[in-house]
Amino acid sequence: IRQRYKEHPLKLKLTYTLLLFFGILSNISATEVLQKKIGFYVNHSMANVNGVCNEIQIEPFDLIKKSNVFSLKSSFKINIPITKISSGDSGRDDHIHEILGHPNFSQIQIQVSSIENQGEKYLVKGNLTIRGLTKPFQSDATAVETNGNVQVDGKLVTKFSDYKLEN
Repeated sequence: IRQRYKEHPLKLKLTYTLLLFFGILSNISATEVLQKKIGFYVNHSMANVNGVCNEIQIEPFDLIKKSNVFSLKSSFKINIPITKISSGDSGRDDHIHEILGHPNFSQIQIQVSSIENQGEKYLVKGNLTIRGLTKPFQSDATAVETNGNVQVDGKLVTKFSDYKLEN
Protein backbone atom coordinates (compact mmCIF):
# COMPACT_ATOMS: atom_id res chain seq x y z
CA ILE A 1 0.00 0.00 0.00
CA ARG A 2 2.82 2.42 0.80
CA GLN A 3 4.41 1.74 -2.57
CA ARG A 4 1.14 2.48 -4.36
CA TYR A 5 0.75 5.77 -2.46
CA LYS A 6 4.20 6.86 -3.58
CA GLU A 7 3.38 6.04 -7.20
CA HIS A 8 0.00 7.80 -7.12
CA PRO A 9 0.12 10.59 -4.52
CA LEU A 10 -3.11 12.44 -3.78
CA LYS A 11 -3.24 15.77 -5.55
CA LEU A 12 -5.32 18.84 -4.87
CA LYS A 13 -6.07 21.00 -7.88
CA LEU A 14 -7.50 24.47 -7.26
CA THR A 15 -9.08 26.08 -10.31
CA TYR A 16 -9.98 29.72 -10.26
CA THR A 17 -12.14 32.04 -12.29
CA LEU A 18 -12.25 35.75 -11.57
CA LEU A 19 -14.33 38.22 -13.53
CA LEU A 20 -12.89 41.69 -13.10
CA PHE A 21 -14.17 45.12 -14.02
CA PHE A 22 -11.73 47.95 -14.20
CA GLY A 23 -11.90 51.61 -15.03
CA ILE A 24 -8.76 52.92 -16.65
CA LEU A 25 -7.28 56.11 -15.30
CA SER A 26 -4.01 56.71 -17.12
CA ASN A 27 -2.26 53.31 -17.09
CA ILE A 28 -3.43 52.27 -13.62
CA SER A 29 -6.76 50.54 -13.19
CA ALA A 30 -8.96 50.38 -10.11
CA THR A 31 -10.16 46.81 -10.14
CA GLU A 32 -13.46 45.44 -8.83
CA VAL A 33 -14.08 41.70 -8.70
CA LEU A 34 -17.53 41.00 -10.14
CA GLN A 35 -17.50 37.22 -9.90
CA LYS A 36 -15.16 34.86 -8.10
CA LYS A 37 -14.97 31.11 -7.75
CA ILE A 38 -12.45 28.55 -6.58
CA GLY A 39 -13.05 24.96 -7.62
CA PHE A 40 -11.18 21.97 -6.35
CA TYR A 41 -10.51 18.48 -7.57
CA VAL A 42 -8.94 15.66 -5.57
CA ASN A 43 -7.54 12.71 -7.47
CA HIS A 44 -8.06 9.72 -5.16
CA SER A 45 -7.64 6.00 -5.84
CA MET A 46 -11.14 5.26 -4.44
CA ALA A 47 -13.06 8.15 -6.03
CA ASN A 48 -12.28 11.54 -7.55
CA VAL A 49 -13.85 14.46 -5.71
CA ASN A 50 -14.95 17.81 -7.18
CA GLY A 51 -16.14 20.81 -5.25
CA VAL A 52 -16.40 24.57 -5.17
CA CYS A 53 -16.17 27.62 -2.93
CA ASN A 54 -18.11 30.64 -4.15
CA GLU A 55 -17.49 32.71 -1.02
CA ILE A 56 -13.82 33.59 -1.34
CA GLN A 57 -12.58 36.95 -0.08
CA ILE A 58 -10.16 38.95 -2.20
CA GLU A 59 -8.24 41.99 -0.99
CA PRO A 60 -8.57 45.06 -3.21
CA PHE A 61 -5.80 45.24 -5.79
CA ASP A 62 -4.74 47.30 -8.78
CA LEU A 63 -4.39 45.69 -12.16
CA ILE A 64 -2.30 47.64 -14.64
CA LYS A 65 -2.84 47.44 -18.38
CA LYS A 66 -0.14 48.77 -20.65
CA SER A 67 0.13 47.94 -24.37
CA ASN A 68 -2.59 45.28 -23.91
CA VAL A 69 -0.54 43.47 -21.25
CA PHE A 70 -1.73 43.13 -17.64
CA SER A 71 0.42 43.34 -14.52
CA LEU A 72 -0.09 43.97 -10.80
CA LYS A 73 0.77 47.19 -9.02
CA SER A 74 1.18 45.29 -5.73
CA SER A 75 0.51 41.87 -4.21
CA PHE A 76 -2.87 40.83 -2.81
CA LYS A 77 -4.47 38.00 -0.79
CA ILE A 78 -7.24 35.56 -1.57
CA ASN A 79 -8.81 33.85 1.45
CA ILE A 80 -10.80 30.64 1.01
CA PRO A 81 -12.99 29.86 4.04
CA ILE A 82 -12.55 26.12 4.64
CA THR A 83 -16.12 25.58 5.88
CA LYS A 84 -17.51 27.13 2.68
CA ILE A 85 -15.84 24.47 0.50
CA SER A 86 -18.55 22.11 -0.73
CA SER A 87 -18.56 18.88 -2.73
CA GLY A 88 -22.32 18.39 -2.45
CA ASP A 89 -21.96 15.64 0.19
CA SER A 90 -22.02 17.06 3.74
CA GLY A 91 -20.37 13.99 5.30
CA ARG A 92 -17.51 14.13 2.81
CA ASP A 93 -17.32 17.93 3.24
CA ASP A 94 -16.79 17.55 6.99
CA HIS A 95 -13.91 15.16 6.24
CA ILE A 96 -12.42 17.56 3.66
CA HIS A 97 -12.67 20.45 6.15
CA GLU A 98 -10.90 18.34 8.78
CA ILE A 99 -8.11 17.36 6.35
CA LEU A 100 -7.59 21.04 5.50
CA GLY A 101 -7.19 21.89 9.20
CA HIS A 102 -10.60 22.97 10.45
CA PRO A 103 -11.28 23.91 13.26
CA ASN A 104 -7.65 24.90 14.02
CA PHE A 105 -7.37 26.76 10.70
CA SER A 106 -10.31 28.65 9.24
CA GLN A 107 -8.99 29.37 5.75
CA ILE A 108 -6.65 28.57 2.91
CA GLN A 109 -4.69 31.66 1.91
CA ILE A 110 -3.23 32.58 -1.45
CA GLN A 111 -0.84 35.53 -1.62
CA VAL A 112 -0.50 36.60 -5.25
CA SER A 113 2.79 38.46 -5.60
CA SER A 114 3.07 38.93 -9.37
CA ILE A 115 1.69 38.14 -12.79
CA GLU A 116 4.02 38.03 -15.76
CA ASN A 117 3.04 38.03 -19.41
CA GLN A 118 4.23 34.88 -21.20
CA GLY A 119 2.78 35.57 -24.64
CA GLU A 120 -0.62 33.82 -24.81
CA LYS A 121 -0.67 33.14 -21.06
CA TYR A 122 0.34 34.73 -17.78
CA LEU A 123 2.53 33.27 -15.06
CA VAL A 124 1.02 33.88 -11.63
CA LYS A 125 3.46 33.68 -8.70
CA GLY A 126 2.86 33.75 -4.99
CA ASN A 127 2.49 31.71 -1.82
CA LEU A 128 -0.14 29.14 -0.86
CA THR A 129 -0.86 28.50 2.83
CA ILE A 130 -2.72 25.39 3.98
CA ARG A 131 -2.83 24.32 7.66
CA GLY A 132 -0.39 27.12 8.51
CA LEU A 133 2.27 25.77 6.12
CA THR A 134 3.28 28.24 3.37
CA LYS A 135 4.91 27.22 0.11
CA PRO A 136 5.64 29.22 -3.06
CA PHE A 137 3.66 28.44 -6.21
CA GLN A 138 3.59 29.25 -9.90
CA SER A 139 0.45 28.90 -11.98
CA ASP A 140 -0.40 29.46 -15.63
CA ALA A 141 -3.47 31.61 -16.27
CA THR A 142 -5.30 33.23 -19.14
CA ALA A 143 -6.78 36.73 -19.14
CA VAL A 144 -9.43 37.63 -21.71
CA GLU A 145 -10.83 41.16 -21.96
CA THR A 146 -14.37 41.73 -23.22
CA ASN A 147 -16.31 45.03 -22.95
CA GLY A 148 -14.20 46.38 -20.07
CA ASN A 149 -14.30 43.09 -18.13
CA VAL A 150 -11.36 40.73 -17.76
CA GLN A 151 -11.90 37.03 -17.09
CA VAL A 152 -8.92 35.32 -15.47
CA ASP A 153 -8.81 31.51 -15.48
CA GLY A 154 -6.12 29.24 -14.14
CA LYS A 155 -5.28 26.27 -11.98
CA LEU A 156 -2.85 25.41 -9.22
CA VAL A 157 -1.95 21.77 -8.54
CA THR A 158 -0.30 20.61 -5.33
CA LYS A 159 0.26 17.29 -3.59
CA PHE A 160 -1.35 16.50 -0.23
CA SER A 161 2.11 15.49 1.00
CA ASP A 162 3.49 18.99 0.24
CA TYR A 163 1.26 20.33 3.03
CA LYS A 164 1.37 17.26 5.28
CA LEU A 165 -2.34 16.62 4.64
CA GLU A 166 -3.60 13.20 5.66
CA ASN A 167 -6.31 11.31 3.89
